[in-house]
Amino acid sequence: RSSCDASRGPKRQLAQLIAPATAARLSNDRNMAARDLFKHGRPFSFVRHGEGAHDALIDEGKQEAGRGLLDPELTETGHDQAAALAKELSTPERNFDVVVTSPLTRALQTTAHIVK
Repeated sequence: RSSCDASRGPKRQLAQLIAPATAARLSNDRNMAARDLFKHGRPFSFVRHGEGAHDALIDEGKQEAGRGLLDPELTETGHDQAAALAKELSTPERNFDVVVTSPLTRALQTTAHIVK
């Protein structure tokens, strides 16, 4: 199974949330959309994922177990962090035209909180 397989839970949920809007915006001309972002001086926002299960294990001194997780999900703390960030980012001044994220589960879960 590919790491970007949309049939997995969080990845499917994210695809359902952002696919219609993203497809509509980018289907006409992908290059024009990218040029417009730069041409008009649109701001960029960079976000790091919330705490993953591997982070919690490493923090507990279980480095080997933490590094052994290839695609860990967010912990409860990570979901709380992502929800708090989403609240902070949901101001009238912020309007996301395009969302780009890693195919890793923890990044997709964080993104799903933001694009709800």
